[in-house]
Amino acid sequence: ISMNTVIDAWANSGDKRGPSRAEQIMRKMEEWSKSGDQDLQPNTRTYNTVINAYAKFGEKGSASKAEQLLVEMEQRSETEKNLKPNIRTCNTVIHACASTKHREDRDAAIEIAFRTFKNLSSAENISPTQVTYSSLLSVLRHLVPSSPPNERLSLSKLLFQECCNAGCINNGVLNVLSKTVPLKSYAELVGSAAKDFNHFCSLIQPISSPVISPTLPVVAPVIAPAPVALFIGLIKLLSTYLSLPVNGAKMSYVVD
Repeated sequence: ISMNTVIDAWANSGDKRGPSRAEQIMRKMEEWSKSGDQDLQPNTRTYNTVINAYAKFGEKGSASKAEQLLVEMEQRSETEKNLKPNIRTCNTVIHACASTKHREDRDAAIEIAFRTFKNLSSAENISPTQVTYSSLLSVLRHLVPSSPPNERLSLSKLLFQECCNAGCINNGVLNVLSKTVPLKSYAELVGSAAKDFNHFCSLIQPISSPVISPTLPVVAPVIAPAPVALFIGLIKLLSTYLSLPVNGAKMSYVVD
């Protein structure tokens, strides 16, 4: 049995000790590998599994901890190529933000989610996926207020438009969108085909398909901002209660 399997067992244990125990085992693996057992050296999968443990529990500080592990991977991967973050790493960090349960962590989780998205969007060899966009919509659904002024609706519109431009629409994205915005806004965003949901679903790729979906009919005018421009637009809308940096170094990731 591999140590990664043991870490994964803790991540899926349902035990509140799961995240801390998963990370403890990873740190022990680092100690053992430095002592000469290179087979126990943590890799991208190891880190992803530990980050997933924090995402599953959503306890206080989980989003910050997930980002710390991502940053640690980015720094160490300059000399340890087996630790380069991949798309799964970034998506799991965003999922950790969406799973935040504590109100006092809300603003930090939103910041982390969109900072991760910005860095992912500017990476050279990977791009946001359907999971990325559905996870970001979940962040908006759970953490951004829906009461006027409706930041959640404005952000959701921008994000969904970018998702359409990227060809990343699938049933998973639509399902989260329908829970994030009012029904009328949902119908306007996805077009008249949304009135017949079964027909609409026939126009897109199933959730398990890796193939990019065809362009969807959209009633509202669709602006095609670059990912960084989208991020800046999101930041402006969030500026009433967040202050986020808009500058960042281009990150290097590996394709999952």
